[in-house]
Amino acid sequence: THMNSCNFLVHSASGSAKQSDVEILEAKLESLIFEVSTLKKKHRNDIKQVSAKHEADLKEIKIKHDQEVRQLREQIAFLGIYTNLPPTFLQTLEQLTLNPAVIVALEIPNFTRKLNEAICSNSYGAIESDPFYTSHGYRMKISVYLNEGPCGYTGYMGVYFYLMQSDYDDSLKWPFDKPVTFIVVDQQNDESQIESFEECVIPNGEKALNKPSVESNEGLGFGQFMLHSALGTRQYVRNHTVYIAVAIEP
Repeated sequence: THMNSCNFLVHSASGSAKQSDVEILEAKLESLIFEVSTLKKKHRNDIKQVSAKHEADLKEIKIKHDQEVRQLREQIAFLGIYTNLPPTFLQTLEQLTLNPAVIVALEIPNFTRKLNEAICSNSYGAIESDPFYTSHGYRMKISVYLNEGPCGYTGYMGVYFYLMQSDYDDSLKWPFDKPVTFIVVDQQNDESQIESFEECVIPNGEKALNKPSVESNEGLGFGQFMLHSALGTRQYVRNHTVYIAVAIEP
C-alpha cells in the first residue's frame, strides 16, 4: 500500500510539472502572436504614412510642373511669336504642337484597323486622351468615337471634350466659356496644300460647362463630327495614324 501511494505521488508530481510546462509554452505562444500582430499593425501604419507622403510629394511636383508650363505658354503668347501663323486649319502638325493655344491631345496609331473593327462589331471604338490643361488652367480630356453607328449616326466619327476637376478650379471663371475647336490634322508634305478638318463648339450655358462637382462632367461635342468617307480625301490618315488637336481661344 505504501508503495502504491508513493507511485501515485510521483505520477501526480510529474503530471503537475507537465501541466505547468504546457501553460508556460501557451503563455509564450500567446505573447509571440501578440508581438506579431503588433508588428503587422506597425508595418501597415508605416506603409500608409510613406504612401501618403509619396502621394503628397507627387501631387506637389505635378502642381509645380503644371504651373511652370502654364507660365511658359503665357509668356510665349504674350511675346506674340505666333501672331504671323496661318489659321489652325492651315498649320502643320509641328506648328500646332508649338502653338500655345493648341493641344495635340490624341495620336491614334493603327487608326484604319481600329475603325474597321468598330464598324464590323457595331461598337463605338471609343478612344480617350490623357487629361490635359488649357493655357487658362482648365483641366479636360477628349474622347473620340470612331464609329457613331450604334447611336444612329452611321458613317460618322464623333468627338467630345470633358471638363474635369483640378486644383485650380476655385480660381477659374465658371461656367467655362471658351470656344473649343477640334482639329483632324492634314499631314501633307506640301505645307501649301494643308487643309485640316475642324469644327468648333461655341459654349451656350450647357450644364457640361459648369464647375465639375465630380471627377468629370458630361461630354460636349459632335456626334456627327466627320464622315468616314472624308478621311481619305486628304492626308488625315498617314502611316495608319491620325492626330486630333484641340484649340481653345485665349
